[in-house]
Amino acid sequence: MGPGFKYHVVTVAAIFFALTIGLVVGSLFVSPQLVDRQTRVLKDIRATLIQDNEAQKQKVERYQKFLAEIMPSLLNGKLAGMPVAIVQTGDYSEAVNPVREALQMADARVLSVTTIARPFDRPDEILAPSLVALHAKDPRFPTDREGLARNIASLLAHGDAPDNGLMAALEREGFVQTEPGSDYQTPARYVVIVAGSRIEGTTRPANVDRPLIAALQKQGLSVVACEPQDALASDITAYRALDMDVATVENVDTDIGHCALVFALRGDKDDSDVKAASRLPLP
Repeated sequence: MGPGFKYHVVTVAAIFFALTIGLVVGSLFVSPQLVDRQTRVLKDIRATLIQDNEAQKQKVERYQKFLAEIMPSLLNGKLAGMPVAIVQTGDYSEAVNPVREALQMADARVLSVTTIARPFDRPDEILAPSLVALHAKDPRFPTDREGLARNIASLLAHGDAPDNGLMAALEREGFVQTEPGSDYQTPARYVVIVAGSRIEGTTRPANVDRPLIAALQKQGLSVVACEPQDALASDITAYRALDMDVATVENVDTDIGHCALVFALRGDKDDSDVKAASRLPLP
């Protein structure tokens, strides 16, 4: 180690030593009265912050209560009789109910609830051979992931066969799960994608959501994607990274999210997350 480096080390050590001495000596000359005055000031600031926070909390609660009370009137008839299909691609099955509630408030006709199962998200080297084998037995099955998305989009847009329909075949092979009572014979005009992941780094937005949403839009369906407010990993953030052109609602399990979903389905092409929802005619 050369003398230049030694000099540098000694200089830095001397600076810190001098600062330490200055702090110690300086603290000896701070009067108790000054310390007491500063302590009172800090206590006053803390009390003011607590009071302001409580006032803001009460204000938010009043707005939430007001919005909850006017929600049925606000959304009533906004989607009257419109046929809507719900497709869950994400990990939050509990988010389907808030979506259904919002649609029912707007008098939409919820045709079906379909859950995309995990085999759809298999790597291409696993998914493609299994589809090819199924295609050999039943030509209705596609041979690749994009074809699978197109088939689902087509049957939602145009209706499935009443007997031995493709959706039933897809369910038998584990690609989808359907809610009892779902109507796949009636064509849908709108589709709500229920996304949101419980783990970071999932490949599902790219492997499932992107081809499915693109196929639905190509069929002329109006598509809105949503997820619960507290999703551990936001698929909608992944949509933006994938440059997907679809309206989104990031808090569909809240009252403002209900409104954003309905207004987005009505034709608002802007991104309908919580920021865009704040521009809606709400208090």
